[in-house]
Amino acid sequence: MESLINIDVAFVPIGGKFTMNIDEAVKTTLSIDPKIVIPIHNLGQDFLEFEKKLNDKGRNIKCIIPTIGEIIKI
Repeated sequence: MESLINIDVAFVPIGGKFTMNIDEAVKTTLSIDPKIVIPIHNLGQDFLEFEKKLNDKGRNIKCIIPTIGEIIKI
């Protein structure tokens, strides 16, 4: 992960089985320190909980949580 620097947008897969759970996703997001993070995948995981835990860390990382089918501009 040390080679991941100056990341603008990170897509973080959260699901908890074959992907990260919420706490792992927060830790990973903090370690790569992107400007924007977009949680994806979601097998029953709560993206709002991810956003809250990330915000509780006091870092300035924007979290965008799109709805299914939503087109977002970054």
